[in-house]
Amino acid sequence: MRLSRIIGVAVAGMMLIGVLAFRQEVRRPGADTAEPRVGAAEPRVGAAEPRVGAAEYGSVPDFAFVDQHGTKRRLADFAGKPWVASFIFARCHDECPLIVTRMKELRPKLPAGLAMASVSVDPNDTPADLARFARAQGADWAFMIGKPGEVERFAQGLKLGLSGRGAEDGPLIHSNRLVLVAPDGRIRGYYDPDQDDDARRLVVDAAKL
Repeated sequence: MRLSRIIGVAVAGMMLIGVLAFRQEVRRPGADTAEPRVGAAEPRVGAAEPRVGAAEYGSVPDFAFVDQHGTKRRLADFAGKPWVASFIFARCHDECPLIVTRMKELRPKLPAGLAMASVSVDPNDTPADLARFARAQGADWAFMIGKPGEVERFAQGLKLGLSGRGAEDGPLIHSNRLVLVAPDGRIRGYYDPDQDDDARRLVVDAAKL
């Protein structure tokens, strides 16, 4: 009788342990798996391009360009002051004039002494072409051209896309981003001129340099 009771207690204990283990195993996946945060794993839109308003993205590479007046321009000419760079080309009649117009609108809001420069992505542009383009847009900053390979290296240094320079009549594709450069030549931010928030951020970031 006593032996049967002992066996019964032992069997009951084993059953209880089994039930508890089963309940724990069923609960564990839910307990150990945290709920995903909203947007935590979502990729950034345009992740291949630099994020707008980032703190620092390396330095602008040196260059040897010629402006619309035929004057040679190098990175050293912009040293000691912040400046904003953009890409354009003279025969562009849509996006490029908008980029220049936005730069003109932003200029009075930017720190005094801040320089601007626009680099042509068209290998067929000449200083005279850029001079006509600048006059048509009412812009008086440096519009520059470079030899084959130089503009590509410049774009790569700025981490911005550029294609079509090798084609005779093909489309020229370039970024519309404005690039903020610190007085020491370091890249401090990228801004979409079509976005008002980016324009405001450029004004704020430039004031810190």
